[in-house]
Amino acid sequence: MTLGIHYPPRFIRAKHAHGYCGMKRELFNVEIRPKVIEIPIGKRGIAFDRLDLDVALDEYKKRNGRPPRKGGRIYLEIQKVSTPIRTGRGPSIKSSEEDAFTSALERVRKSKQKN
Repeated sequence: MTLGIHYPPRFIRAKHAHGYCGMKRELFNVEIRPKVIEIPIGKRGIAFDRLDLDVALDEYKKRNGRPPRKGGRIYLEIQKVSTPIRTGRGPSIKSSEEDAFTSALERVRKSKQKN
């Protein structure tokens, strides 16, 4: 009896790796393939470790990613998370993110000096 649980394969054959990464083959061959270990399968087959592909994709995203467009769904969710909450106590929080960060950093430094 099978439980119907499906696991993604750990090794992905070279001909399917670009599809796993969501890229055209040419871009995959330039940006991702040189950064992952090729694993021989049989006489002529080649595969890549899915976990290695994920790491290479994370690095690609760091190098080439852009912030979300203003007004887009992800941008609005980030704004909700990064908007400081006023409690009514302590110094007022300034509107710009940089000033809010500087203010928070100063509070942390002051609390460390007291201890």
